[in-house]
Amino acid sequence: MFRLKEFYKKMKIQNKLLLFILGFTIIIYVVAFSLIMTGVRDKVFADAEENIQTQAREYANLITAELNYDFDVTKGMGWAMQSFESVPDTVFYDFYREMLYDFISRNPNFFSTWVSWELNAIDPDYTLPYGRVRQTYYRHGDQVLYQQDTLNLDGDDEGSLYLQVKTDKTNFLSDPYWYTYTGRDEDLVLEVSPCIPLLINGHFAGLAGTDIILDRFQELSQSITPYDVGYTFIISNNGTYVGHPNESFVGEKIIDIRRQYAIDNEVIERISEGEFFTHIVHDNHIGGEAYVAYAPVIIGDTDLPWSVGTVVPMEVIVREANRILIRSVIFALIGLIVLSYIIFYVSRKIAKPLSTLTQVVDKLSYGDLKNTEKIAVNTDDEIGKISSSLNSLLDGLGKTAHFANEIGKGNLQADFELLGDNDELGESLLNMRASLRNAKEEEEKRKEEDKKRSWGTQGHAKFADILRKDNDNMETLSFNVVKNLVKYLEANQGGVFILNDDDENERFLELKACYAYDRQKYLAKKVDLGEGLIGACFLEKKTINLKKVPDDYMIITSGLGSENPSNIIIVPLILNEEVFGVIEIASFKPFEDHEIEFIEKVGESIASTISTVKINIRTKLLLEQSQQQAEEMKAQEEEMRQNMEEMHATQEEMTRKEHTLQNVINATNKYQLLVEYDFNGMIKNVNDFFCKTTGYSKEEIKGQHHKILFESEDYTNTDEYSEFWQKMRTGEHLIKAYKIKTKGGELIECKGIFYPVIDQNGNPLKIMEFAVDISE
Repeated sequence: MFRLKEFYKKMKIQNKLLLFILGFTIIIYVVAFSLIMTGVRDKVFADAEENIQTQAREYANLITAELNYDFDVTKGMGWAMQSFESVPDTVFYDFYREMLYDFISRNPNFFSTWVSWELNAIDPDYTLPYGRVRQTYYRHGDQVLYQQDTLNLDGDDEGSLYLQVKTDKTNFLSDPYWYTYTGRDEDLVLEVSPCIPLLINGHFAGLAGTDIILDRFQELSQSITPYDVGYTFIISNNGTYVGHPNESFVGEKIIDIRRQYAIDNEVIERISEGEFFTHIVHDNHIGGEAYVAYAPVIIGDTDLPWSVGTVVPMEVIVREANRILIRSVIFALIGLIVLSYIIFYVSRKIAKPLSTLTQVVDKLSYGDLKNTEKIAVNTDDEIGKISSSLNSLLDGLGKTAHFANEIGKGNLQADFELLGDNDELGESLLNMRASLRNAKEEEEKRKEEDKKRSWGTQGHAKFADILRKDNDNMETLSFNVVKNLVKYLEANQGGVFILNDDDENERFLELKACYAYDRQKYLAKKVDLGEGLIGACFLEKKTINLKKVPDDYMIITSGLGSENPSNIIIVPLILNEEVFGVIEIASFKPFEDHEIEFIEKVGESIASTISTVKINIRTKLLLEQSQQQAEEMKAQEEEMRQNMEEMHATQEEMTRKEHTLQNVINATNKYQLLVEYDFNGMIKNVNDFFCKTTGYSKEEIKGQHHKILFESEDYTNTDEYSEFWQKMRTGEHLIKAYKIKTKGGELIECKGIFYPVIDQNGNPLKIMEFAVDISE
């Protein structure tokens, strides 16, 4: 032990360096390499998986760019058709036919371009909620053909794509489907249809779209071979294969081809959620275990993502891992040898500059750049190169720190050059600057939107308070509304026209209030329905935003002169599809979209208040009429009460007379024969005394001709009988003596009176016969 200590003391520092540095380095290197090798396989696997996932995302980005280009072009076509109301009816179909042809001719990926117009949107006389006209350009060979037809006249097809978009009113991408315009199977193509709804003030007016052939995605899928042995496939939102090395899969659903696989791994659900997911599974196409990565493809602003699947055989990953492991061992051994040599070589020259290098590195480890000075380089050996590298690192870190400080100060325009192609820190800083720029732009947009939203909210609150005041006076309310609206919009002048429907046969718009108007223009304060822009806006129930104002339409005057406004907006005051008036505002500056929306929403509130004011006025008028009618009814009630008292007295008198008359009738029935018959001689009624005298019962005699009572039936043929009826029909009564034959055949001498009963119009009703038995 003593000898070892003596030997150690006598060793030179170079040998000590060699002994300690090289010895401990070899031990640490071997131990570290052993530990690293135990986890390098997993790391290699993880790196391979990450590489595959990165490639899958790149392939997905490629597909996304292809699909989004076609989808954005379709959106552009749909937006171009939003202004169809301004196209004259005479050139309507020709205009959009040319537009469809232009889009299909400029985009070879489009198999067809088409648009469907709701009939109720383009034909004011058509009122049904269904029925459409479809214009289509489609490819047939080298030709581009046009087709126009009328559909859904009996109602929209339930479950159809058209009805779905019509109901949801959002951009939509159909699932892939096979289709042919010729009806022949050999012309079938797999296609997908981006659909853009045409909306006017939130109402569905039609649907524009394109049909995109998916053949190129099959070709694109076949051209991508990860690691030269893998493959990719493209699958749509509903699980339909769009591209696959096995062409028989294209157009088929994964649930039909690989049902259990799709269910176990929830493939369709995770694609629909736009999820990135991976798994290891047995793949029949490869013929073994494979690593599968699904990367989402987000299409436009739809919520119908597709997915790109990347499949790599597991044996490739394992082979790559083994190759990297062997290479790592070789490089480790080479590194150990080189390291030993370097340690041996530099140990003689490392002692002096070692302290300086250690100090510099120590300061850098703490991030102290200001107090770290550059190393003087006097040689070109390793120490000199290390010193030069440290000096370059100091310069680079200084530039990086300066750039970071500028970014921290908010200077997002600061310049920075990467130190090299692999400058990850510089790349990160540049990415951070780009992210901060985007965030700043988004923040500015958000602030602008918040400003507009706050402006609208404050405006609604302001006008809600205005509309609560003076709602019993239409003129005052109208003036306060138009004055504050012009000021709030920073416009120049405005007017409120209210519907005057006091006379249903003569309805017109009446200027109730104006602000800064040229009053000569509306001296009459009356605009007929349909007259000018004001009347047209009322009838059409749509906002008119006039950006090119005729010179003679309106003049804005001030103390410095007069000038034509450059923008005029006319908004109908609508509530529940009923128009109560129109508001017109003129300005030198154009009206922005949020201002137009604000005016329309305030217009609804104004219409509601006008409706309430009109109801209150009418209610007040009805109340006054009701009170007047109540007073009249009270007077009539008093008059009726007096009449009732008179009627009651009259009724008592009539009751008394009726009682007297009944006594007379009773006395008559006891001593006189009474017979009633019509003007045909048919007996209708007799009294009891007649029955007692003649022996007939009432049942036997009713309905018999009165000749049954004659002494001889031949009497009906005599002149006397004819004279009898002539007098009866002229209303004369007759008194005479005659005989009546009883049921038993006896003759009774009677004297009686025959009295015809005539109604108030002179029409004969019946004959009353009163007779007395004078046989005795």
